Amino acid sequence: MSLRDHVDHAISQVDEGLNPGDLADMDETEKINVQKLYRETLHQCYGFGFEVLCHSHCTRNSEDKVRYLL
Repeated sequence: MSLRDHVDHAISQVDEGLNPGDLADMDETEKINVQKLYRETLHQCYGFGFEVLCHSHCTRNSEDKVRYLL
């Protein structure tokens, strides 16, 4: 499994872990805290995925430039 697949799987797990029906049973303060944690976790997952993508592009582009120069 590639790193990209792992990141995609982690995002899916976080997304599936939040059941909107569970939020209805929570008090307002707890609901806000769960939503904040959910948003921050997804933001970190997507940010990490973006960094991996950028790094792989930069690495690939550098390798292409080296091949071109040789």
